[in-house]
Amino acid sequence: MPSKELPALDLTPSTLRRLYHDVPHHASVKLQRAAVSKQRSVRIGAGIVLVWLVGVPVAIALIEFNSPEWLAWVALFYSLSQAYIAALRLLGMWPKTPSEAAADDEQRRMRHHHYHYERNPEGFRHLVAETLRRESRDHIQREVEELRRQPSNRAG
Repeated sequence: MPSKELPALDLTPSTLRRLYHDVPHHASVKLQRAAVSKQRSVRIGAGIVLVWLVGVPVAIALIEFNSPEWLAWVALFYSLSQAYIAALRLLGMWPKTPSEAAADDEQRRMRHHHYHYERNPEGFRHLVAETLRRESRDHIQREVEELRRQPSNRAG
């Protein structure tokens, strides 16, 4: 039995999407497409890795065994250059790509935050609580503004 004191609520999907536009949501069809796409990417990546780790060494061995001597030397120098580059990467002497540098910077920042959390966990909890209060207050304020912009749904 609806109460006369409560306003009539418009719970249509379009209204709910407009009210809660900042709440993430995904349709199951989108999620399924994303999963299929991710699975395809993983298969392609696995195939590339398999060819690189198995096919290339086998091809180099066959070239060295069944080819003219000059081609065997080219394959040998290519293999040695790849080993040299791998050694430099392991020793940290090979220049990093921008994405590797960004990942290292993110790891450094995470360690820095963790270090300060370990030194002052109570202060960290206060900071988290303050952030959550501010985000909650902002979210409520956005909902209030959205409700004020809507035409009145009250039966009267």
